Amino acid sequence: MDDQFVLGREIASGSQGRVYECERLGLGDKYAVKVVGIGKLSLKQQGARSDTNLLREINIMRELHHPRIVNLIEAFTQQEAEGGLCFIVMDRASGGDLFSKITSGAGLSGGLEPACRHVAGQLVEGIGYMHSHHVIHRDLKVENVLIANSCSAPEPLSCELHRVKIADFGLSKFLGHAGQGQRHMSAVGTLDYLAPEVMSGNYGMMIDFWSLGVIVYMMLCGAYPFNIWNIADVSRLHEQPLNTSGAWQRISELGKPFVQGLLQVDPVKRLDYAGCTDHAWLHPSAKEAALVEAAWATRRAEAAAIAGAVPCKGVGPMAVPAKGLLPLDRAETACMLAAREGTVPNEQPRGMVRKIVGRFGAAVDSVALHLRDGRVEAFGGTGGGTPHEWCLQPDELIMAVSQEDRDTYLGNHLAFSTSLGQIVLLQGSDARTRVRFVAPLGTQIVGLQFQGPDLVGTHLERAPAPGQLGAVARIGGSVGSAVDRVTLEMREGPPRNYGGKGGVTQSPSDLEDDEFIMIVEQARRNAYLGNSLAFYTSAGRVMPFRGMQAAKVRRYMAPRGFQVCGLVFDGSRLADVRICRASGDDDSSPMVGHLETSK
Repeated sequence: MDDQFVLGREIASGSQGRVYECERLGLGDKYAVKVVGIGKLSLKQQGARSDTNLLREINIMRELHHPRIVNLIEAFTQQEAEGGLCFIVMDRASGGDLFSKITSGAGLSGGLEPACRHVAGQLVEGIGYMHSHHVIHRDLKVENVLIANSCSAPEPLSCELHRVKIADFGLSKFLGHAGQGQRHMSAVGTLDYLAPEVMSGNYGMMIDFWSLGVIVYMMLCGAYPFNIWNIADVSRLHEQPLNTSGAWQRISELGKPFVQGLLQVDPVKRLDYAGCTDHAWLHPSAKEAALVEAAWATRRAEAAAIAGAVPCKGVGPMAVPAKGLLPLDRAETACMLAAREGTVPNEQPRGMVRKIVGRFGAAVDSVALHLRDGRVEAFGGTGGGTPHEWCLQPDELIMAVSQEDRDTYLGNHLAFSTSLGQIVLLQGSDARTRVRFVAPLGTQIVGLQFQGPDLVGTHLERAPAPGQLGAVARIGGSVGSAVDRVTLEMREGPPRNYGGKGGVTQSPSDLEDDEFIMIVEQARRNAYLGNSLAFYTSAGRVMPFRGMQAAKVRRYMAPRGFQVCGLVFDGSRLADVRICRASGDDDSSPMVGHLETSK
């Protein structure tokens, strides 16, 4: 395996490979790695097609990054005499899969609706995000929903709550246009979760909502909604009634129509993303929402208390053995958990924005920020077609905002980057192609990974604590019609150079001692290093390198300890942002930020 990771114990296996724990050298962060024998696949599953499917899975995962999805960390191959191995390093979900939490005949937590609703809402978020990127999963099932972490909800809920991630994109596919069906599609998936239209080969993204309906039914009832024994039974679903005996009878009068709406045989009548997010069953009462948020806050506080009892290890490489994993004690584990969730003793992050809603066509028509205090800040008009929604977690903060300039509407794009690595992108068809990489909480970007002219990844290390040194001391480069060269000068070790000669040398930007890179954004181009590269830092600064052909972009980064909690428009132009403290204290007055504007 690549020398950046250490392979650990096997945690799962299947027909296409095995999944192991792995640990990144120098950080100690744990991930999961799927190891696929390319040679074995070629012999067993008609080679070229299997290798193509594997490449498609990797390419799809590279396009997606969201808290409700198992995110790709890195993918690479290792050649061997018998063929080769492909390593797909991903988020590790340590709680097993959703199937293991469902009791036959009872469901999830005995079919208690707050527990089921909590998971269902997250799955709707993940599906909506995939579909907004024109990706259809095609194999959603309880075995492919992984548990990231769990907590216990207090009375009167008295149930276990789970944060989940959608996994296994082996059968996923890009669709040309979001929401549109396509002809001559392969009939793939798992029988009990197959939408009836799959058998015709003429289907689209609505099949994922059918699968969601099966999952929700199983959580509530602990059984499958239909008796499916073979492919013929799937084709006859229009003749099969929903199983309404047993546990179904105890489901609430709001829960039943939600499930029935997802399990509509006609995909036109089936609940879609907007239908799900608007459905009353997915919206808990104020009391239930408060109890759920309190349960997660208690979990974070417990982790932070343990972290505070024993000092966390400082910045710098962790001692990792040459083979196997370095065992972590309870305090060290809590330190890492607290760092990832952005928690420190006595100061928990609290996101001010709970949902972002936008419409876009050729450009961005409208955007609305739904705040946790019930207020809504809306900008723009009513065009742009179906609204798109992104829900943020209670502890998720908006860290950065960018807008591609345009004289009308609200620009060609509006992009929001969050503390959980989510990129909320409202992008019109006239917008330039861009990619963004956000460092997860507790880490810093220390290197770039290019594939030809395209930025395809970043290298991470643990972020410095306040008062400690960041890894990068200075950022320099040269530009002409595009970005020719970028150099990261490190505080320790040689500089890291990307690109070639040419262009006009730009004045380097020095980073403060404890300042570090959190986000990198590239405007794509078929040559050089793109039309622009921009670095967003923990001090709230943006350091852009832009060629003469780069579009005009306005960017803002909230400094460490703050979050974006409002926007200020001057006509179509994003003129300013409002920032609040990361703790979300009610007495923290919003302040006007400052936008970096570049071409």
